[in-house]
Amino acid sequence: MSISETVKAIRSQLDRLNWLATDSNPCAFLVEAEPALPEGWVRIYDDHGEVFGDADEILNALCLEPESEDEDSYGSCLQEFLDHRPMNSNRWPCDLIEVEKIVDGLINENPLCLITVRTNDGIKYAAGPHGVSQCALSDFMGEHLFGPKKLASSREQALQVAATGLGPEE
Repeated sequence: MSISETVKAIRSQLDRLNWLATDSNPCAFLVEAEPALPEGWVRIYDDHGEVFGDADEILNALCLEPESEDEDSYGSCLQEFLDHRPMNSNRWPCDLIEVEKIVDGLINENPLCLITVRTNDGIKYAAGPHGVSQCALSDFMGEHLFGPKKLASSREQALQVAATGLGPEE
C-alpha cells in the first residue's frame, strides 16, 4: 500500500472512531504524510498536540481501537508514538538513514561524511564534517518548518555544498 493509500485508510479509521476533523468536529485529528518526515511516516495532530510515526503502525493501532463514546479514549491508542519530530540521526529510523565516511580520519579530526536519508519526498543527502548527521537533519527539519533550505537531492550536490558552503539551492 502506498503512503497516500495508507493516509486514506488512517482517515477512514479516524472517521470510524469519530476522531477525524470535520466541519462539525473541527478540533479532532488531521493526518498528513509530510515530505520531510521519514519515508512511510505520518503526522497526526489536533488542537492539543501531535504524534509522529510509521503510517502502517499507526493504522494498525487505530484498527485495533474499539469504538467508544468515552471521551477519555480519544487518541489513547496513539500515546505510544513520538510526540515530536525525529529531528536528528538518533531519532531517525535506523533503517532509513546511512552515514558514510568519505575521507578517512578520526572523529576529532572531523572527517568528511555523507548522510543519506529516505523521506516521504524521496532520498536526500547532506555532507560535512563528523557530526553532520546530527546537524543536517536538525537543520533540515527545522528549516523545512521555518525556512527554505533543504537537504540535497543528489550525492554530488551534497558533496559540492560541503566543499563550497553554499546551500543546494544557492
